[in-house]
Amino acid sequence: MKEKKSKKIKKGTNAGIQVLLCILAGGYFLFFTSKIWMPNNETLIEPTSLYARQVMDRHEVYLSQWAYSVKDRAMEVIIEIEAKDLVSEGIEFEAVDRTAGKLPIKAVTEHTDYLVLRITDVPEKWKEISIRLWEKGQKKEQGEKLLRLYTNIDKVNKVAKLPQKEAIDYDIDRLKAQITYDSYRISEHQEKIDELIEENIKLEKRIKELETANYPSEEEAEKAEKTVGNAESKIVSNANTVTEKTKMIEELKNRSKELQRQINQLKDEEQKNGSDKK
Repeated sequence: MKEKKSKKIKKGTNAGIQVLLCILAGGYFLFFTSKIWMPNNETLIEPTSLYARQVMDRHEVYLSQWAYSVKDRAMEVIIEIEAKDLVSEGIEFEAVDRTAGKLPIKAVTEHTDYLVLRITDVPEKWKEISIRLWEKGQKKEQGEKLLRLYTNIDKVNKVAKLPQKEAIDYDIDRLKAQITYDSYRISEHQEKIDELIEENIKLEKRIKELETANYPSEEEAEKAEKTVGNAESKIVSNANTVTEKTKMIEELKNRSKELQRQINQLKDEEQKNGSDKK
């Protein structure tokens, strides 16, 4: 009787150990495969900053827009180009998804000073996409010659639709992107102006406090006088910076007005061409 009971206990103990081992094995499996079924977006490559200068051998490029439509499974990318040479052979490109590989990409508008690229068949569960650029006449396999622009699912500009357009509409998109960036720079300059004005108000208040205070010793009076002098110099420097940034804001506003004029001109041209076709 005791022997049977001992066997039952032993059998029960073995079953418990097996269950525990299964739980541990399952835990390890979930841990090591978690990046597959539950991707960690914190590890995504940082996207290329808009209008940050990217240097190539014979060109400098600036990413001005990277838009993505889930519905159309498409992306529209605008790249500004500055050629260092008077004659430019142009830039070649390809789009690559981290997991799916190469994606269909074409230039819907191509000029010497900018490209508008369209990427199609974007995978539903994409995480990172890069556009690789190289100058015509160079092999893209040359690592140091290859420039990569990046975006990721968290930071890309998501839009409702990206339908196929006429070339003139892509030109309008490019000008709109420049206006958007000008607005961003205006807000940055204005933020700095407000910060400097606030600092000057505090400095002027501090100067009055120091100038009206009583000092028990000559040494303390001299120290206060020196502090006042430094504060006055800082006020002048801040005021000069405010003047410079105010001028920059005015220039950007004028530039945006000119860009808007060009947009209106293109729209009028488009409308006229549409009427002529009818």
